[in-house]
Amino acid sequence: MKTKNILLSTLMSAVFFMASQSAIAAPVTSFTKVESQQTFTETTAAIQTATSRHQMMVMGKIDQGKVLSMTGLDLKGTSFLIGNPEMAKKVFSMNPAAGAVLPLRLYVWNQNNKTWIGWFNPAEQLGMISPKLVMPGQMLEKKIINIATQAATK
Repeated sequence: MKTKNILLSTLMSAVFFMASQSAIAAPVTSFTKVESQQTFTETTAAIQTATSRHQMMVMGKIDQGKVLSMTGLDLKGTSFLIGNPEMAKKVFSMNPAAGAVLPLRLYVWNQNNKTWIGWFNPAEQLGMISPKLVMPGQMLEKKIINIATQAATK
């Protein structure tokens, strides 16, 4: 009986250790950034144009620089909420929790006199909700890469 308790205790300890290690080693959603060849103002305008070229739309825009200026921080930064209602309908029908990821957020900021465009990979984020959402996320990732590339190029 004592041997069984020791074996069970050892087994449980091993399971808890492996679970804690897998939680620590869990992948983090990747962040992609692209340096723009254009100014901040040109880049933000180009995002509007590139978005519509890829059958997407800007569903919202947050001027974070303006909001943060109330704290005394001088920052150029704008978030764009980008989506496609028809595509969103399909994804939301598969799993309504997709609303935690969609519309996609694309961020433009200035740092060290350079303009950057950045976003999190929607395939990875949607895949965390459901494996069925990975494929639509991959399609969205391709679109966001094209939008960012076009907006960053003169």
